[in-house]
Amino acid sequence: MFASALVAVDLSPAEQPILDCIPDLMNWGVNTVTLVHVIQLGFNRFVSYGHEDDYHAWLEKGAAPLREAGLEVSVMVRNSGGSVADQVLEAAAEVDADLIVIGSRGHTRLRSLFLGSVAREVIHKATRPVLLEWVEPGSEESRRFDAVCTHTLDHVLLATDLSKYASAAERIFAGLAPRALQADILTVLTPSALTTIPAWPLMVNAALEDMRKRLPVQAAQVSLLMQEGKPSESISEVAANRTCTLIIVGKQGDGQHVSKIIGSTAARICETARRPVLVVPFQERGQRKTTDNAAQGAINRILFVCVANSARSQMAEGFARKLLGPRIEVVSAGSEPSELNPHAVAAMKEIGIDISHHYSKHINDVDISNVDLVITMCAEEVCPLLPGHIRQLHWPIAEPSGHQSNSTEEELAASFAAARDQIRMRVEILAEMVDRLG
Repeated sequence: MFASALVAVDLSPAEQPILDCIPDLMNWGVNTVTLVHVIQLGFNRFVSYGHEDDYHAWLEKGAAPLREAGLEVSVMVRNSGGSVADQVLEAAAEVDADLIVIGSRGHTRLRSLFLGSVAREVIHKATRPVLLEWVEPGSEESRRFDAVCTHTLDHVLLATDLSKYASAAERIFAGLAPRALQADILTVLTPSALTTIPAWPLMVNAALEDMRKRLPVQAAQVSLLMQEGKPSESISEVAANRTCTLIIVGKQGDGQHVSKIIGSTAARICETARRPVLVVPFQERGQRKTTDNAAQGAINRILFVCVANSARSQMAEGFARKLLGPRIEVVSAGSEPSELNPHAVAAMKEIGIDISHHYSKHINDVDISNVDLVITMCAEEVCPLLPGHIRQLHWPIAEPSGHQSNSTEEELAASFAAARDQIRMRVEILAEMVDRLG
């Protein structure tokens, strides 16, 4: 997973603590390190253009104890008249580093809640994992810095929102968890999600349980955590309260067009967590390397179940076929099948999905031996029982036709539309989960 690392250093009192952190990466599997320094031309605080040999000698001095620790180390000096971060990223691409390591400190002694400008830009633009080593400044008089990097794998925290943008971070966590003494998985429940989907905590818990089951068997004891609040604040709070030694978090895209003002969850965590943070960029499926673990967790066939298989499960099947496409086989069934409800057909037709060709099926008519995921959709009724080894989610959506025989057509139409919209939101989340596992 991590065999090589590129470490960005500059000539400042903060860099020795960063170099002292590097041997700890051997516990991650790192055996090759490249130390890179970028000479920013015109930056008059340090020796500049024409003194590359001085920088090489300085880097070699820093490399010596790393070699003694057993690492293979090379050094690199680059010149830049523009962005230092761009030069760091180009160097990482040049040596094909698995990991970029950078310190949290800038050249100015601002409050420690703010990242240095180079670190901020690297985090935003990186397309490969970035480890931000937190450097804690001492007093102005001492001009000393301390790195918070001792035994980073003692207690690892994965922060995930369960979207596809967290999928790469989840795979990295699965690789590091067997090396960790303790590991946690945290999802923050935002107020908007709880308002929109009341059953969201149940769905999150099911997804986290599934993630834990798919971890390598030798993984450390993994705790599943949920906390309500704002993601960046909650993640930093949990990490502090549980004395986590490393936070792993994903981020969307390569950030080339994202504002440099820190605003994203990942970057904000880097500012406030006061401990090492591993930021893992999302990559499209075609760019990702598949793993045995990912393949074992793939979902290829989904079964939606309710009692009559006349409305809720039929609408869910229609949405799933639309959103997941032909790559996933989708079927629905019921324990007491009746007939396809015309109000369900009409509700789906309103949004351009035709389920008029669907028909009700008994669950016994479905071969569940190769079903990867079962979703039950009963609320007040008793849901069918299925074998315990099959992954299951429960969506408690009330029967839209209700039990009132005197409902008007308008009331029925509104009830089916409301159920349809609940189902659509849940299937959209399901599609994200399937994409993450696939």
